[in-house]
Amino acid sequence: MRLLYAQTEKNVDHQSLLWTRYYNLLTINNKWSVHTEFDNRIFINPVEENLYALRLQGRYKINPEIEIGAGFAYFSVATQNPEINYDFNVPEYRGQQDITWKKDFNKFALIQRFQVEERFFHNANKEELLPGTTFFWRFRCRIQGEYNFWKKENQF
Repeated sequence: MRLLYAQTEKNVDHQSLLWTRYYNLLTINNKWSVHTEFDNRIFINPVEENLYALRLQGRYKINPEIEIGAGFAYFSVATQNPEINYDFNVPEYRGQQDITWKKDFNKFALIQRFQVEERFFHNANKEELLPGTTFFWRFRCRIQGEYNFWKKENQF
């Protein structure tokens, strides 16, 4: 029995991008909050728009450990290659829902999030936007840790 393994050579692009983000958290009360975000990404050399995104999300704290959220995001993708600039941007619309669990252990916290996104891409080719949209699901799982080095006594 002979096994043949073949691997194609990877094409790796090295790109320099500048990411800027404005994130706002509005706490309505101890249960409800609204999160808004503007994200912009541009290529550095040459200077060219990559994408921008707008997000809006409502969050509800079920108890001190469990929080749920739902929201909407709009993405406008200009190009993935800074050397090629199309005369249009490809829009993407995302619905999003998540559940987050946070467990505190004195100065350390373990946070887990499961998120579902419904992604709608406007159809396009390299010359123009086309009629219709293409739909994809996205499932995400995040595990992270937080450690408090210092905490202000009278923190609001």
